[in-house]
Amino acid sequence: MLFCKRKKAPQEAVIVNLDYDKLAAALVKAQREAAEVEFEKDNTAYLSKTLLQYAFAAVGVLLMVFVGSGVYMLCTNTYQIVYVILIIVLCLLALIYAFCAFGMIKSVGRIKDRNYLVSFFSFLVALTALIVAIVKG
Repeated sequence: MLFCKRKKAPQEAVIVNLDYDKLAAALVKAQREAAEVEFEKDNTAYLSKTLLQYAFAAVGVLLMVFVGSGVYMLCTNTYQIVYVILIIVLCLLALIYAFCAFGMIKSVGRIKDRNYLVSFFSFLVALTALIVAIVKG
C-alpha cells in the first residue's frame, strides 16, 4: 500500500480583500513625500525659485516707482487733458501689473515641481534677453 493515493482534506478558499482606494492613496502620498524631499535637496531649483522671487519683486518695485513718478508729473506740471488721461491710464496699468508681480512671488514660492520651475526661469531669462536685444537694436 505504498502507492495508494491519499485523500487530501478539502482546502478552504482564501479570500483577499484589497482596498484599492487606500492603496492608491498611500502610493500617491509616498510619491509626493519623495518628490518634496528631492526638491528640498536640489540647489538649482532653490536658486531658480529665489531668483524668480527677486525678479518679480524688482519688477513690482519698478512699476511702483513708475506710478509715483506719474503722480509727481501730474502734480508739478500742467498738461493738456489728453496727456493727463494717458498718464492716469498708464499709472493704473502699472499699478495692476505691480500687484500681479507681487502676487507671482507667492505663487513661485508654492511651486514644488523642479522641472516646471527651471523651465519657467529659463523662459523669463530668454524673454529678458529678447527684450534687451530688441531695445539695443
